[in-house]
Amino acid sequence: MNLLLFKKFPFFETFHLDGGRVVRAEIRLNRGGRNMRMRMSRDHQSVIITVPRFIDMSAIKKFVAGNGAWLDRNYNIAKNVVAFAPGAIIPILGFTTLLEISPPRTKLQFIRCDDGGDYQARLIIPSSEINFAEKTRVALRKMSLQKAHELVDAFAPKLNRIPAKVAVRDTKSRWGSCNSKGDLMFAWRLIFAPEAVFKEVVAHELAHLKEMNHSRAFYAELERIMPDYKKYKDWLKHNGRGLHLIG
Repeated sequence: MNLLLFKKFPFFETFHLDGGRVVRAEIRLNRGGRNMRMRMSRDHQSVIITVPRFIDMSAIKKFVAGNGAWLDRNYNIAKNVVAFAPGAIIPILGFTTLLEISPPRTKLQFIRCDDGGDYQARLIIPSSEINFAEKTRVALRKMSLQKAHELVDAFAPKLNRIPAKVAVRDTKSRWGSCNSKGDLMFAWRLIFAPEAVFKEVVAHELAHLKEMNHSRAFYAELERIMPDYKKYKDWLKHNGRGLHLIG
């Protein structure tokens, strides 16, 4: 028995399972828990397992092996991961967009294309090759914040409410939030969704400036400012996970 009493958490382990499957795992300690839990990493290339202190490696391996169907399902999702690289195609506000690189200190450009080719827009990122992924992420976050401000400004007159602050963040489970101070936060990855979906999230959070709850009054307010919000909310429910697989 190989208990984890003296292990320093988190640590990484590679499990070689029957059938040739190799699972790379990050093992984290769940101090107050008695059970093991497993989820995929953000890039879907490995798993994160939380474990209680008094457990041995053979039990963790058995736990991983016993979740073969779950691993199959999630590794299949991983096949759709798109990295930020020159030549990659990603969605931006509903437009199939080609990522291109240009010399550092040139101008960032988002150009619509109407020639009926494989993409509908080009995003040209000034960067060296080694920094391209990070520069692309920074550019997309800026674009997301700009779009959030644009949509907030479009809705504000309908509500007669102005948020105290608008920000974007890299959130895992929430697409937007509104606090009691009137600060609005949006997930920057909404830039990968169709614009109307981004618009629905903005309308939802703005409606909280009037109704800080999910009462009938809240949904009546949301429907008043965006009558067709439900279909875009459903799109995010069914497709939102895929937005985390980009970049």
